[in-house]
Amino acid sequence: APQTGYPSASGASSTQYNNMTLKELQALSLHIGPNGERYEGTVKPAANFSAEADAEILRKAMKGIGTDEAAIINVLANRSNKQRQEIKIKFKTMYGKDLIQNLKSELSGNFEKAVIYSLQDPDYLDAMCLKKAMEGAGTTESVLTEILTSRTNAEITAIKAAYRTYFKGDLEKEVAGET
Repeated sequence: APQTGYPSASGASSTQYNNMTLKELQALSLHIGPNGERYEGTVKPAANFSAEADAEILRKAMKGIGTDEAAIINVLANRSNKQRQEIKIKFKTMYGKDLIQNLKSELSGNFEKAVIYSLQDPDYLDAMCLKKAMEGAGTTESVLTEILTSRTNAEITAIKAAYRTYFKGDLEKEVAGET
């Protein structure tokens, strides 16, 4: 069965994947480990998804006195990253406000970080983690190893583009200079 570090959410057997192309595996958000292990994400797209309804729930969770953190968790923890990106766009369209900025004003601490990170584009988030791992004295090599060895070639290409866009640097050259 696919390995996640947790029991497989889909219950799919590894034989289901043997005859699939790499493109098909990537479409499943499947990652192949160094020994051929198949790793499958645990967050799946929500059925009957409505970015508009979710944006409304998040707005209500932040409106008035206090914040309904349970409602925020219920929406964001049960949506795929692609769906969370759609919610961000819909929130801006419906309310003329940036969802991330609204959440930052309502939340704090590690919960705020987790929520904000969950709303980031995965390529940007990986690029940011790589940048932080290489900042200052020394390098957090475990971060470089985790990201660069667990992503597909297409994902690494997208991370390099995000790094160039957001940090105005050449990821390959900077990693080479750190290792």
